[in-house]
Amino acid sequence: SEAHIAGVRFILNRINSKSEEDILRKSLLDKEIQPSLVIHYSPSISSAWLKGIPIQVEKTHPEIQGFIDQLEGDMESYYRESV
Repeated sequence: SEAHIAGVRFILNRINSKSEEDILRKSLLDKEIQPSLVIHYSPSISSAWLKGIPIQVEKTHPEIQGFIDQLEGDMESYYRESV
């Protein structure tokens, strides 16, 4: 929080339970950090990664696809402002 770096996003990844998420959120909130996305542990994602096959995020985790869409929009805005 002290660095004030613009455009940095925090993602909680491979979260196993709601209690684990709550503990991590509280710890980050103490540092004034708000995660942009929480990805819970998914055996199907782990399996796809191990097999080297694409992950169908829009089917398994629509919140991930929404986050990707948001990042694409941010990148388009950044590009337009920098040109």
